[in-house]
Amino acid sequence: MNRAMKNVRLIDCTGRPPVASVSVLVENGVITWVGEETARPRKHIHREEIEGRGLTLIPGMIDCHKHFTGDGGLGPMNNLLNDTREVFTLKAMGNCRRALMTGVTSARDVGSRYGINILIAQETASGTIPGPRIIAAGEWLQFPGTWPSSLTQRTETPEELLIAIREQIDRGAGLIKIGVTGFGPNGEQFASMGPEALDVAVRTAHNAGLRIAAHCVGFEGTRQAVEAGIDSVEHGTFIDDATVRLMVEKGTYLVPTLSTWDARLRISRELGVPKKEIAGVEDLKEN
Repeated sequence: MNRAMKNVRLIDCTGRPPVASVSVLVENGVITWVGEETARPRKHIHREEIEGRGLTLIPGMIDCHKHFTGDGGLGPMNNLLNDTREVFTLKAMGNCRRALMTGVTSARDVGSRYGINILIAQETASGTIPGPRIIAAGEWLQFPGTWPSSLTQRTETPEELLIAIREQIDRGAGLIKIGVTGFGPNGEQFASMGPEALDVAVRTAHNAGLRIAAHCVGFEGTRQAVEAGIDSVEHGTFIDDATVRLMVEKGTYLVPTLSTWDARLRISRELGVPKKEIAGVEDLKEN
């Protein structure tokens, strides 16, 4: 696809200040020239020209934690319990297009029912449906306690987890996603997977040349995941200083989801939730 974007404000995300007005040429999907409009090469090729006055051009954004089959917003995962495979697929197609139109050109989809995200990743790569480049984890994999069991592939032993991971790899997953923390009925945290299963998961993913991400919303489970060699901690709520130091030592990435807490606080204030409860949410956010 050949395009010329003229007279656009450019932020190149290198740390340099914005350039007030430049033109950019794209040929066959590759940026081939950037400069002042008066110096733009005039080639005799079919090109779409976009007038960019008043607009800002930035590199494509990367979203490291997506669930294209989800609804987004404040609703819990339980809202998805009645969705069929077809509904999940339609939601994913719409969300892929929405992400692309808002500037997301690459994304990790870290879990979907039926592994639909693998299919969606293949179809966006082929151009069949509009969307970003997607690295898809296939299904959420867990021992009991992390997510609603009907939305995940539930395993209960290291051997079952090994088989489940290999199934995702065979289906074309680009990374593996596991859940390693949970909450009891009274809100108490627990490590849901344990060191033996974590070791199996990490070794199986790495032996296949894949990264492995872990849903971590608890102190002990997060520490165990980092000790096992997990590549990324997703959410990262409740991380102590010792685990942070271990993450630095091992090169473990943190993929935070800060918007969750910001949204909870905003809605709580709008609904007039008592200040004591809001203070509790603020304390959780700081952890």
